[in-house]
Amino acid sequence: MYLHDDGMGAFTIPADCCVWDKNRESLASSVAQHYVATELKKSLKPTSVWCSGVDPYCEVKFPDKLQVNVLFDNYPKFISAVSYKKPKRDYDLRCTGNVALNVSPHSSK
Repeated sequence: MYLHDDGMGAFTIPADCCVWDKNRESLASSVAQHYVATELKKSLKPTSVWCSGVDPYCEVKFPDKLQVNVLFDNYPKFISAVSYKKPKRDYDLRCTGNVALNVSPHSSK
């Protein structure tokens, strides 16, 4: 997982995290894809990912003008995703071994 260092989008990656998870774009893409599958019941792949260099968020675009914003402002506690006129969802992230990112609903423990 990423740990947010400052307001300029700097992130560090713990050594035990997934090999494929090397940047905010890949993390945002995975979270947005999970959001689209679980909340919108669609199986879509992102067409583009843009991450702000100033604010802690990314815009993930899908076919049919669908956009999911992935918010890092509460990271590493949890990460959020939201789409226009759809509910915001918070997710816990956990790397399993060196191969997969587990995205699950945030527990407020």
